[in-house]
Amino acid sequence: MVPRLRSLECELPQDEDLSLIHERLREAAQLILKAEDEPARRLHIERLKKDICIYRDKLYVHGVATEIVENVERLAALLTKYKRVLIVE
Repeated sequence: MVPRLRSLECELPQDEDLSLIHERLREAAQLILKAEDEPARRLHIERLKKDICIYRDKLYVHGVATEIVENVERLAALLTKYKRVLIVE
């Protein structure tokens, strides 16, 4: 939660690619919550992980503060670590 709050305080560059990926992240997270079975959740979690990595790389390219990039990396690590918990109903 603390990294999320810190992220909100940092300025991100106004970029169409970043905005599109950010929207995809939100969409994937919502699809995980709405998924009715394990295969669907698994698919959406994998998509979210892939999109998080793309987002991290784009942030790095745009020269965003290292702290923000590290927070995104932590999010990806947490998603990987707790994937089984998210998949099980």
